[in-house]
Amino acid sequence: MVNIIVLPRAARRDPDSDDVLPGLGPNDLAALRLALSLSTARVTALTMGTDADEQALHQALALGAHKALRIEDADEGLRTADQIAPVLAAVFETLPYDLLLTGQRSADWGSGILGASLAQRLDIPYLSQVSQLVVANGNLVASQTHGDLEVRVTLPLPSLLSVASAPPSNTVIPSAAPQGQHAIEIVDTDDLEFTDASFRGNALPRLLPVKEGTCELVNTPDELLERLRELKFEV
Repeated sequence: MVNIIVLPRAARRDPDSDDVLPGLGPNDLAALRLALSLSTARVTALTMGTDADEQALHQALALGAHKALRIEDADEGLRTADQIAPVLAAVFETLPYDLLLTGQRSADWGSGILGASLAQRLDIPYLSQVSQLVVANGNLVASQTHGDLEVRVTLPLPSLLSVASAPPSNTVIPSAAPQGQHAIEIVDTDDLEFTDASFRGNALPRLLPVKEGTCELVNTPDELLERLRELKFEV
């Protein structure tokens, strides 16, 4: 039995809002489908956030995940990858796993760096842009698709993969888990014993793009150089 934990995330209309978008993002959905395609896998869906984030877990259960966990953070508001990764790394000190799967990036404001950041903190192998997966004899063979080129990489367990796509499926995505499905288990980080007391890390404040500004159009390289000199840039 391969113990796989998938990390789906509810997409938000605004990075500081609990107004979540319906359904799973395409990369998260692909990660779940790859995990559930393995006949020897026990799949747990895990996300971190508020009640609003449980929508992603309900979808995971509806697709066939065996268990769902939501990490209730005591500080609240930890939503960027550099904030979430140290918390998840500390949580995985207490949760057994063979393989971790994330979507390549979330469907909203994601940067696509959570998988690499988490793997680095856990000190396990990492591969991105995964499109197919096979587990056999204690190893996994992951495939990346680059146009007409397929690259296969063999990794040991445990590892972490970021999934970009999955083979086509005719499965209809239900909107909710069937009656009698397992309830979502809530885990509070304050109830866990961490070996690293500084697990929350020191995250930089989120930098949002400026919504208003001016733009000047230049037509030639020489014009650009001249304008930069006027602005006292060294070129």
